[in-house]
Amino acid sequence: MKLRTVIIDDEADALEAIENILINDCADIEVAAKVNDPAKALEVIDRESPDFIFLDIEMPGMNGFELLDSVEDADFDVIFVTAYDEYAIQAIKKNALDYILKPVTIGEIQEAISKVRNNIPNRVEKKKNYKDLFKDLSNTGANKVKISTVNGFELISVNDIVRIEASGSYTVVIMNNGEQIVTSKLIKEMEKILLDYNFFRSHRSHLINIRQVKRFITENDGEIIMVDNSRIPLSRRRRNEFIEAVDATI
Repeated sequence: MKLRTVIIDDEADALEAIENILINDCADIEVAAKVNDPAKALEVIDRESPDFIFLDIEMPGMNGFELLDSVEDADFDVIFVTAYDEYAIQAIKKNALDYILKPVTIGEIQEAISKVRNNIPNRVEKKKNYKDLFKDLSNTGANKVKISTVNGFELISVNDIVRIEASGSYTVVIMNNGEQIVTSKLIKEMEKILLDYNFFRSHRSHLINIRQVKRFITENDGEIIMVDNSRIPLSRRRRNEFIEAVDATI
């Protein structure tokens, strides 16, 4: 019996790599669809009713966990395809059927599919476990985001970002080691990407990591002092929201 799968990844190269391996080296698998837009993937999953899916974790607009949380009946298995480093692997092992680290290999995909087949008799709704996985990964400090640069992109740990500052048509990401990464993404796009990672838009030109705040002072209409001693303005109308955001992380 052939198993049907849907491949979901925002990177075209990753989609092609997985599909080619499935077509050439996994004769018992049917690729029902491949999707690079997580929002569209919800429609595809509903339409195709796959036995399992390959799912990238970090995608713009909606990450893999948010996608799964939006599926009403997650009665399929999930093989996560991830660029997360070794510190997050234990969390993934505990809550997911399987995972594959990029770049993917034939052996890893075949082994993951074998686990899918073995799990069919015992398959139950997995949705609750994915929420646990997202929580566990958040606690590892290993969450990563992809930042596009003029020379390609960088994968950086969210917890290593101190703040983000708009600079004309560019945005500067300031890391806790002093490194500055320039991206063409607008600050509002960065805010959307980091929405679930305790970042706060303190001012139209500033997005800060709440976990990197050192103190807050009320002078000059309110300033936030970050761990790198940078002084970030706080919009007066957002002061209460800022305090609530800080309290929520303690």
